[in-house]
Amino acid sequence: MKKILVVEDEEHIAEGLQLNLEAEGHEVVVAGDGIVALDTYHKGQFDLIILDIMIPGKDGLEVCKEIRQEGGRVPILFLTARDRQSDRIEGLLSGGDDYLTKPFNLQELLLRVAAIFRRIVEFYLEYGNRILEAARGKIDILCTGDDFGAQNGPLISPEAWRRFLLPGFRELVALGRSRG
Repeated sequence: MKKILVVEDEEHIAEGLQLNLEAEGHEVVVAGDGIVALDTYHKGQFDLIILDIMIPGKDGLEVCKEIRQEGGRVPILFLTARDRQSDRIEGLLSGGDDYLTKPFNLQELLLRVAAIFRRIVEFYLEYGNRILEAARGKIDILCTGDDFGAQNGPLISPEAWRRFLLPGFRELVALGRSRG
């Protein structure tokens, strides 16, 4: 189950999004303005933000920029009535990952959400495997004491690596695969 923050000030749209995303198996939290959205974002861990631009408080572009300036990597899908090409470009330049204009087709929105989550899982799989490969190389160094100034021998024994550390790295890779 993915956790999605929907930032939408039009109540009927927010309710429809919540209902349909929950029907897809997601947990949905709704915020009606930019200030509440940032506060909610800081209090929870979200897998996706669906963000309107024209919202009270801070607008969606400001919310997106602030999240990115803080180092937030959560995917952000803009869902807005602003439909000019320059608006879409501004949304993507502000840190958005996707941009869909209102009125929108519900099936297209759900497919875009699924595509974002699919890309995340693919990233975790590739990145997790790279971490495991890199970790194995570093652990080989730690076990032999050939680096890191380990003048008194290895920093960790090969047996300790096999018994305690390797299973954890395998769990990390398995977790990445299961997040789909």
